[in-house]
Amino acid sequence: YTLKACVQTESPVSKIEIYVNDVMQTQQRGFEVVPDDGCDQTIEKQVKLKQGTNIIKLSVTNKGGVTQAEV
Repeated sequence: YTLKACVQTESPVSKIEIYVNDVMQTQQRGFEVVPDDGCDQTIEKQVKLKQGTNIIKLSVTNKGGVTQAEV
């Protein structure tokens, strides 16, 4: 499954974590911020899903703190 998310932030993103069913799939630091379609940062990542219900959590950190979204 391709996860694509739009992050709007006034300060640089320092860390991104993606979880599927509470298991960390990826953690990224030190990447370039590229505006895309009105987004300050666009995240696109392939994640493996299991059959049935899956819970995906995205955690984004900047100098203001941590924000999480669940889908």
